[in-house]
Amino acid sequence: MKNVETAPGLTLGPIKHLMHHARKTPAALALVGPNLELSFQDLLTEVQRIANWLRGSGVKSGDMVLLDLSDEYERVYTLACIHEGVVSAGLPKQGDFSKLASHGFTHLVSLSQDAGDSGIAVLTPTASETRAYLDLPSGFEPAVLVGDDVVRVIYSSGTTGHPKAVAFTKELLDKRIAAALEHYMRRRPYLTLVGFRTVAGNSSFFLDLWLGETSIVSGEAGFNLKMIHRFGTSGIMGSPSSLEALSRKLDADTAPSTVSEVTSAGGFLSADLAKRLETLLGSQVTNVYGSTEAGQVARTDAGGDSPNKLEPYPGVVLVIEDDSGQPVPAGVTGKLRISVDYLAAGYLGDQADSGQFANGNFYPGDLAALDGQGKLELKGRADDLLNLNGHKINPIPLEDFAQTELGLTEAASVLARDQDGKSYHVMFVVSSGTVDTKAVQKRLFQEFGTLGPQLVVQAKQLPKNEMGKLIRHSLMKRQSDS
Repeated sequence: MKNVETAPGLTLGPIKHLMHHARKTPAALALVGPNLELSFQDLLTEVQRIANWLRGSGVKSGDMVLLDLSDEYERVYTLACIHEGVVSAGLPKQGDFSKLASHGFTHLVSLSQDAGDSGIAVLTPTASETRAYLDLPSGFEPAVLVGDDVVRVIYSSGTTGHPKAVAFTKELLDKRIAAALEHYMRRRPYLTLVGFRTVAGNSSFFLDLWLGETSIVSGEAGFNLKMIHRFGTSGIMGSPSSLEALSRKLDADTAPSTVSEVTSAGGFLSADLAKRLETLLGSQVTNVYGSTEAGQVARTDAGGDSPNKLEPYPGVVLVIEDDSGQPVPAGVTGKLRISVDYLAAGYLGDQADSGQFANGNFYPGDLAALDGQGKLELKGRADDLLNLNGHKINPIPLEDFAQTELGLTEAASVLARDQDGKSYHVMFVVSSGTVDTKAVQKRLFQEFGTLGPQLVVQAKQLPKNEMGKLIRHSLMKRQSDS
């Protein structure tokens, strides 16, 4: 593993780190993406220009700003907001502007979005509007940040249809960056295949900025492979779908691999994909588990006895509870409770009292069990259980079987309703070729009996969030409306 030098202390803050590296290595590449390359000096200049434009547009310290921009420029504008002491967040895909306004957001920076009558002011960062802000006023210094200042809001996955706003203070951001370097972003240089609006993408960018390394904004699989070779990437993190796309490009790649560790996050990594990546890259493949609220809390080798069995990171306390809140014995499935030093404080707005945070603990809504050695085995989400006429169906074993035993690329079980309001179990499947859906349904019935799907539908793709997690409610609505 490459040794890293943490030249300025982590507590200096993102803008002070950027200023440090702009002085020390001004021509070194700071940010590279499919549509943008900036050196540290150019990045600092761009951040200051945008910060001046924000100030001139009436955005004040303490305001909250939504960003609807490319993945590259969202990072630049986030830094500009931090420069001004402004709280920023990427516009969630399922964002309701009236709800976002209730969270405290007053401005939206976008080239295309209309915030309607929500009271959120729309700023359009065109060249003509920002040209006047190239000349910086004298004494143009960044805002001074302390530990409990909120610097960024990250929305949770929204897989249930309701993304939740998680506030990141400077102290929490610092802790998450340090944990990322210690636990799962140790290999340098590092490439994160998930977007900046995820915790992993967020931590990766700020960690690169802290270390003075080039931050790579991922794109299509072909671009990502070029970046791996160009920068000699040693560590990769991606969702199963982004790693699957990369593996297809690797099949035809003859260049030697520099990758020594691959981490999968955000969903189930099949044993077949793990083996293919290990063969193609000659590197270890690992699953990690975490959330926006708690960060990454556990990891496992995909080649172990179960791809869903995980070892908690040091300092992470996991407890399994029954419905009455009492701990259950080893091997018994119940509700997962997480305690960790880098836990978020809660949610903003009308979701603040959701019940997922209590007494310094977080309840992610996952069903799990702990074995005698304290390893965590995930059993699915409580809200993903399909209640079909009083029968509870856990979709995870069915989806796992469809992928690992039937060779399907992806599978997702949901409940839908027919025109008479009657519920039925449907599985959506994705494959590179045509699927005999009747044969798939028959094989699942042979394995799972009446718990198997009553209908199998082939889809071109499944709806996912930025982290690659399945959005089941979108599939439910799609089938019920058809």
